Amino acid sequence: MNQPKVYDKAKWHFETVDQHGLPEEHASHHIVFFFRWCIENDFVSEWLRTEWPEDYAAVRDGQLSALDYFEKLDLCLIDDMLTDEGNAFASAYFEYETGRYIDDLLATLKGDLPSEYHIPFNEDTYGRLRQVMDSRYAAWKTGNVASVSKKRKWWQFWK
Repeated sequence: MNQPKVYDKAKWHFETVDQHGLPEEHASHHIVFFFRWCIENDFVSEWLRTEWPEDYAAVRDGQLSALDYFEKLDLCLIDDMLTDEGNAFASAYFEYETGRYIDDLLATLKGDLPSEYHIPFNEDTYGRLRQVMDSRYAAWKTGNVASVSKKRKWWQFWK
């Protein structure tokens, strides 16, 4: 049996968020932007849609924050939470070392803030980043992998 692929966990960022003096929920903001986008684009797996159907529908309808829904998932984004297409895109775009997601998040939302952890999760910030994610996904769908993935460093080929 294969181990699940963990894209990100908020707990990996708790210490850094604490060092910045921010509330713990800020450790998941960067993940939840992508998670909400996956929900809105039907890239969430069937089990996740049926585990808490009312919450899933409420997020889709804008009645519940994706941040609140994400808390029920132990603040983790794992491959079994996504469809095959969602995983293919996340593997190319959200992957920390080779994907462009964090670069897009910083370029779109960080501005003069001290760190990416200071970016609030709200409708304005999500809406701005959603446009970038939509554009990246559209390019990826046409086969433009370079639009979502960075070139690897020479030493990364041996990992």
